[in-house]
Amino acid sequence: MSDNKWIGIRPVQNSFIINIGDTLEAWTNGRLRSVVHRAVVNKEKNRLSAAYFMSPSNSALIECPPELMDPKTNPKKYQPFTWGDFKKELLVQKRVVGKTALERYLISK
Repeated sequence: MSDNKWIGIRPVQNSFIINIGDTLEAWTNGRLRSVVHRAVVNKEKNRLSAAYFMSPSNSALIECPPELMDPKTNPKKYQPFTWGDFKKELLVQKRVVGKTALERYLISK
């Protein structure tokens, strides 16, 4: 999405795309990025999609491991949060273009 408009992309032949969730972005301290995305049905070509979702217990702490952070080059970006708190944030938040529930946990904006 750019300037609040969806951007179409051409798929690369014989490839696949992996969309990660916000919790994986937090676990990797932003090294892997979650993106706002959508899929559009194409009536000219078949497409295969497989979705897999993981939900830890509500008390599970989501926090980047220390070895993925460095105070000088890659300081901690997200405060720790529980999966339950994150789910609540997702459910009560009204989707604002370009905003995610994960932004609530940013240490500096």
